[in-house]
Amino acid sequence: MRPSGDNDKMFSDSEVHFKFDTTSDSGLNFGAVFETEGTTSASGTDEASMYISTAEMGKLTLGENDTASDSFQVWTPGNRNMATQADAAGAKTAADDAVANGLKQYATDSQFGDATRLTYVTPNLGGMTLGFSYSDGDNASTGKNADTSMGFSYATDLAGASVTLKASQRSNGESGDDSVDATAFGVSVAYGDISLGASSTTEDSKASDFKTTTTGYGIGYAVNSDLSVSAALANSSDDKSKNELETTSIGLSYTIASGLNFSVAFNSSAYDEDGGTANDMTTDELRASIQANF
Repeated sequence: MRPSGDNDKMFSDSEVHFKFDTTSDSGLNFGAVFETEGTTSASGTDEASMYISTAEMGKLTLGENDTASDSFQVWTPGNRNMATQADAAGAKTAADDAVANGLKQYATDSQFGDATRLTYVTPNLGGMTLGFSYSDGDNASTGKNADTSMGFSYATDLAGASVTLKASQRSNGESGDDSVDATAFGVSVAYGDISLGASSTTEDSKASDFKTTTTGYGIGYAVNSDLSVSAALANSSDDKSKNELETTSIGLSYTIASGLNFSVAFNSSAYDEDGGTANDMTTDELRASIQANF
């Protein structure tokens, strides 16, 4: 059993977004978005795309952007809206080795990242929305790399609660030992001040030799308009190596002022590596963050 360390870490992240948007007299909306990283560790343009949309046709986006499946993920309460959010810097915990081996702390699908692609999202069709994206790249080793992804969402009211179902699928366009394919689905329920969520994702990466299945559950409660609390549980396992990661989180999020938010969470992670206990690890982590949007 590897002992846990007592580590402290500080992290900052900043982005500047430029958006140009206009709507014609006929109802045609079009514009462009540029996202620039503001930290020295990740400087330069993050995303740059242009779009066109109408209420009848939906939205077409061209340029450097996320996959369509990124918009069809269910984040359970206690994940992205707390200090445990996935786009914050990861702490040096039991999750490090696990994530390096394909396991996940969150039951959402990891994306291929920004790339030049075409993305289309339909208008709301009686509560249903569909999305599709395509990126025709070039892999130097195989000559192929047509990343594709698609997503589905359906929202409805049921017995006084707002219910949303989401599903997505993506592929890196490769075959054989170079392929990466993933599916994700989940459901979120909001009833008054209470929110519930459950999600599951499966990623089969022959390129990295793992097949992971991750499930997550979460519950949140809005104490008032500024303060919310939540708890979440995620379990991730690799069908091939039998490695397993379990993460439990509790936290709160508080709006100090408009655009200024404070979050704090306690996370407990347990990594079980099959084939021996040398790399097994359990860690407890307290994470706090302040986020400012201008």
